[in-house]
Amino acid sequence: ALQTIEECCGVIKEGEGNGQTTKSVLLQNSMQTVLADTLWYIGLEIEGHEKEEPAKRLVSFVKESIARGVVEKVILQERLEPELLVQIGLISSADVWNKRVVRFNTKLLYTQHKFNLLREESEGYAKLITELNDSKALTPETVDIIEGHIISLIGYFDLDPNRVCDIVLQSYEKALENSLYLSLLRQFRKSTIVQILGFSFQFHQRPGVEEAPESLFQLAAILIAQGVVNLPELYCHLVPADEEMNNDYMAWQAERLEAAKKFGVINLSGKAEDDQAKAEREA
Repeated sequence: ALQTIEECCGVIKEGEGNGQTTKSVLLQNSMQTVLADTLWYIGLEIEGHEKEEPAKRLVSFVKESIARGVVEKVILQERLEPELLVQIGLISSADVWNKRVVRFNTKLLYTQHKFNLLREESEGYAKLITELNDSKALTPETVDIIEGHIISLIGYFDLDPNRVCDIVLQSYEKALENSLYLSLLRQFRKSTIVQILGFSFQFHQRPGVEEAPESLFQLAAILIAQGVVNLPELYCHLVPADEEMNNDYMAWQAERLEAAKKFGVINLSGKAEDDQAKAEREA
């Protein structure tokens, strides 16, 4: 079979030998991947000479191979160059094909599957919560060790770093007296921390949800004071909005002004009515 493919290369490139015989023998062998790789290599050899005879013979041979079912189209699409795929009619545009390949490879290589919900990776999050919620175990001597454990849990169980950051914030909120949680938070991005903290405030703004606890405000104050969170970035997540606060202030100011105007005003008609009622009682 390999000798047949070598002969095929000579037929396509140089036009030597009995082309019809070589093709017939090759079509009897089920070596689709080897054939596709060989065609790819020949295509590279004659690249830039598309109008010459070897290139025309290559296109003709590939089309015949597809027509006779010797090699599947999908295998050729995986291996041949886009320009050759256009010539044999498997794709319409090399540029569009290249863009699709880039998007596919990017998604395949760089998309990370992270478990966000506790139920998706219960063991990993259970170990994380156990590690964080023992505030007495978090000491200056153990903070580096615990930080290493957190990183290991994220990597081993594919935990979502954003969800892990949220759990660290919740643990810190329950033990505000232990400032060592700040060391654990510094391994996360500031933008991530402020977004998660903002979402916590937004959650308590929903209808039917209790107001944000005092501990959440204390946590935010500590993070702002320590430079972990910037107030302007967190401010957009808080309520009420500036316009609503301004309207409330204007209404309060108008009410106070109206009350001030009434201060010290004597109601003479009311005094006369009181005197008449007194006279009637004495009579």
